[in-house]
Amino acid sequence: MPCCRQSGPGVPRHPGRVSRSKRITIVSLYGLACQVGRGSLGMRRVGVPPGGPWDPFSMAVGNALVGNDLGASSIELGMAQLDADVAQEGWLGLAGRGHRATLDGRVLDLSRATWAKEGARLKVQAKGHGCWAYLTAPGGWCPGATLASGGQAQSAVRRSVGALRELGCYAGQSPSRVVKATGLTHGFKSLTVSSMMSRAGIRLMGAGSPGEGGLPSRPVTLGTIQKTPDGTLIVVGPAGPTLGGYEVAGTMCLASLPDLSQAPPGETLEVETVELEDAWNKTTIWWKHLLQEHERLGKLSVRC
Repeated sequence: MPCCRQSGPGVPRHPGRVSRSKRITIVSLYGLACQVGRGSLGMRRVGVPPGGPWDPFSMAVGNALVGNDLGASSIELGMAQLDADVAQEGWLGLAGRGHRATLDGRVLDLSRATWAKEGARLKVQAKGHGCWAYLTAPGGWCPGATLASGGQAQSAVRRSVGALRELGCYAGQSPSRVVKATGLTHGFKSLTVSSMMSRAGIRLMGAGSPGEGGLPSRPVTLGTIQKTPDGTLIVVGPAGPTLGGYEVAGTMCLASLPDLSQAPPGETLEVETVELEDAWNKTTIWWKHLLQEHERLGKLSVRC
């Protein structure tokens, strides 16, 4: 799918990489909205999770649309309904799954960046099959200066609604309902996504027997699968804990986390067991594909 700018009078050429941010003013917000970047590694030893996006591929696509580096600061929207006024004209990008956006009533084309005039009303709604989308602007969003709240600017999300999986057309592959995990201590075949999900983690049902509770706390990481005493599983997310006292039942392959995170409540996922080396190889291949796709889209967006 081509990725290029809009044309016409009053619409400047795509700026490519710039250092300034584009400002919006939030009028109302329901669901989850969080400013995220590429994340910070190496801080778990002091209790700080890595952060970053649930779906790095979608964020990379969104950043490529506006000419950013793949880890530039984006606004992660989780099953959200956002109304905002554009306070400074500029380019906006939106990529991911599960959201539909309009600008002054006009539906945005998610295959390209959109020029937003000052005073325009931006609306993003959770709709379709998916959970997370990423709003981007050239240069990224400036912490503390980009979002001036004019309404409810923070809320927690406990349920998901579905959305189109636009990522499939960018990645050249259909979204998978098969997730891969390594080191599994139980024979999970299929699991159902629970309505209890956030950036801290996602609960999965169908594990069967209850897990052991009251264990001494041990380190956990992004993708760690914990089994609770009531039999549900928790997959630790990018803003999840660094220690946990539940039984560890395995680790989700990092390459499967985007598909897991975009699965709405009630969806059943098939679990494929892989060896640690295979999981590492699949993740390495996935990251290389992400980098190549970001570079390709970035060149198209700047050239058009």
